[in-house]
Amino acid sequence: MNAHVRAQESLHAISVCPVHRPQAEIRIPPDIRISQPKIIGSLLLGDVAIGLCAGLATLAMVGVPLTAVTGLTGLAITALTVVILQRIWGYTIAALASGRQQLARVSGAVLASFAALSTVLLVSGADIVILRPWLMSFAGLTFICMMGVRFGVRSLIARWTEEGRLARRAVIVGGGKPVETLLASLKGDGTKAIQILGLFDDRGGERSPDEVEEHKKLGGFDELVAFCRDHKVDLIIITLPHTAEARILYLLKKMWVLPIDIRISALGSKLKLRPRAYSFIGKTPFLAVFDKPLTDWGLAVKTVEDRVLAAIILALLSPVMLAVAMAVKFTSKGPIFFKQTRYGFNNEKIGVYKFRSMYVDQCDANA
Repeated sequence: MNAHVRAQESLHAISVCPVHRPQAEIRIPPDIRISQPKIIGSLLLGDVAIGLCAGLATLAMVGVPLTAVTGLTGLAITALTVVILQRIWGYTIAALASGRQQLARVSGAVLASFAALSTVLLVSGADIVILRPWLMSFAGLTFICMMGVRFGVRSLIARWTEEGRLARRAVIVGGGKPVETLLASLKGDGTKAIQILGLFDDRGGERSPDEVEEHKKLGGFDELVAFCRDHKVDLIIITLPHTAEARILYLLKKMWVLPIDIRISALGSKLKLRPRAYSFIGKTPFLAVFDKPLTDWGLAVKTVEDRVLAAIILALLSPVMLAVAMAVKFTSKGPIFFKQTRYGFNNEKIGVYKFRSMYVDQCDANA
């Protein structure tokens, strides 16, 4: 038993402290990021609200009644505008940071959606002459409100970028000259898209010194997975030579469990591919190996969908849940809910609530 406990403590120490380096020397920057999926999700909800409110407001302005036709048309225009914006990469941080890109994309999405729905109304035999003033006012108000919101978001993104709050947390696997070359390239781009937390390498000596350009070696390959989980790493950059296939495959087998983007630095590679084959950070090329399961857009949509569906289901089940809560409260002493911390995806702690199904006064705390 004691041997088992000591083994567990040793594993815990490895996951917290990188090898070959005292804990006191490690300086990992705190996670101060603004969630990019939350920015995109908030903008998505904002665009939907703008479309629906603009449709209702302009109906009142031009004196057109709210009917099944105008209601469905407003919903369809709003949905199509959002879909077009997503398809032309309007919901990305890079696009939101550029006022010119947003002007072009929002105007294109609004014009395309209104033109498409106007054509459908015309073909279906609707009185387009009566609806035309509403559609024109609807399009204009939607465009103005969407652009107003985006100019505000653009100023926030500029500030957050300067503060480093939108940078992706990254670690570099490798050492020596390849890392120096990569860091010089990233620094030369002047990009603040990533924040390098440190280096990982099993080698030592001249091929992989303990520090490269003020970035310290935090451990070997065995500590990489635990570190990425503990410090919410977004990106792993591999600078090992492409000829080291066995070491790269070994790393990939260890890291496939992480929901993290994995890139191989293409600097100095003799393999010349078309530009579209590379992914870029600034002007620095990388070969994409793994992508996280959900993009920022996908995660934003899933988050909105989860919360909307959860709200609807809670509303529908509220009478049953109220009855269960009253039964728990009136049949025994203690709280209605039982709360417990459990581990979810990627070993992240989550709080779980359930209706209490046991007696508080019969609890054996010292069992």
